Amino acid sequence: MKLHTALRYISFVAFLLFNITGCSLHQVDTPNPGELPDTYNQLKGKQSQNEFIDKWWEHFKDPQLTDIIETALANNLDIVQAVARFQQSQSMFYATNAGNKPFLNFEGQVSRDSQPGMNGTTTSNNYRLSLAAGYEIDLWQKTQSLADAAWAETLASKEAVKSIFISISASVGDLYFLTRSLEEQLLIKQNTISSLTNTEQLILNRYNNGLATSQELYKASANLASAKMKKSEVKANLATTKHSLAVLLGYFPNQSYKETMIVPMVIPKAFPSGLPSDLLTKRPDIQAAKQAVIAKDKSLGVAIANRFPSVNLLASYGQTNNPITDTFWSLFAGLTKPLIDGGTRRAEVDRSKATLKEALAHYQQTVLQAVREVEDSLVENRAAEKKRQLAQKQHDLATSTLHVTKAQYQNGIADFLAVLTAERNLLESEALLSETSRQLISHRISLARALGGSWTEDYVQNTTE
Repeated sequence: MKLHTALRYISFVAFLLFNITGCSLHQVDTPNPGELPDTYNQLKGKQSQNEFIDKWWEHFKDPQLTDIIETALANNLDIVQAVARFQQSQSMFYATNAGNKPFLNFEGQVSRDSQPGMNGTTTSNNYRLSLAAGYEIDLWQKTQSLADAAWAETLASKEAVKSIFISISASVGDLYFLTRSLEEQLLIKQNTISSLTNTEQLILNRYNNGLATSQELYKASANLASAKMKKSEVKANLATTKHSLAVLLGYFPNQSYKETMIVPMVIPKAFPSGLPSDLLTKRPDIQAAKQAVIAKDKSLGVAIANRFPSVNLLASYGQTNNPITDTFWSLFAGLTKPLIDGGTRRAEVDRSKATLKEALAHYQQTVLQAVREVEDSLVENRAAEKKRQLAQKQHDLATSTLHVTKAQYQNGIADFLAVLTAERNLLESEALLSETSRQLISHRISLARALGGSWTEDYVQNTTE
């Protein structure tokens, strides 16, 4: 057959490859998150908040906090691993999606042989060069469903990266403010030790003059020893907290972040929570669970399609050095229909249905968990605000008490021991105020983590480019 005739047949095959479309045997449904409440239980009766926070740490107006969070988001190794998993998922999608396209191979064979004959041994060189093309007609959208499932898994992996960004930013912020709080606590403990040392010396002098009992002296010494022990505990906690913070920043524990001027702690107002329905787009873990449902749904379509016939088209064209058949071509269409497989394909369909049911339940549970986390954070923020207000009131009263006691001492109404006691009470109230402030900040950060956010999109884009 002439070359142009072969090319016409191959062109016809190519037309079939690109124009035959299949029908889907399984309709993929949009995952249903369940009926969400109209508003959070903790905000009933209040006006809905439609605004959202972006980079939550900027509300604290602390340049050093911003610096270390940006450092962590650039260097953290959990993020590096998550990005690598996302890139692997992308590659898997590209490989799977290639099944939707025809393949074209170049094949070549070269040989040299020797054959005995009537006129002696004949030696010849032979070659065969050809192009081979093939394509599986996607009658039931099996290969397309495979690619769609891989793409959904890729999107889920991308959302997982966003979740890591949110988690790392919250953890770094929490550790940063814990570090600052422990540094304040350490200074307060040192001042407390100084006050207790003065108290012990004062009581010792009174004891030597017969004005104090041995029990009072023992108690003063025990209080001093207890304060020194607590200082050691705070110092150890400060060291381990700095180690944890360094690792999150991608440093070894003996390294530290670049320190700048410490600014006063600013506790922002509670972040606007929006509506429960907003979590469907703001929480990357919910988006990841949704994409997992879509992937399982697509995989079910593949399992169903595997029970139906598949059609493969193959074509080849080439040349040899054989003078009789110097040019050759072939067209081939293959049909495969499973008849008896012992129930393997039916079992795979049932298994795929079960995995889809599991993924849907996980998606709905993720939504429930997200709403609960916001509700819990709202409760904790409100309780922490109340606790800090009481601590502030206690601190104000302790300050006033110290002023009054000092005035009484100067007027000869109170002794110096009362002044030292008032000073220690003030230091204890300062420690309590510092701790309640840190707890409130921690709950602010927990609320920001629970609400999610869209700020991660730019970071993922910059990291995966």
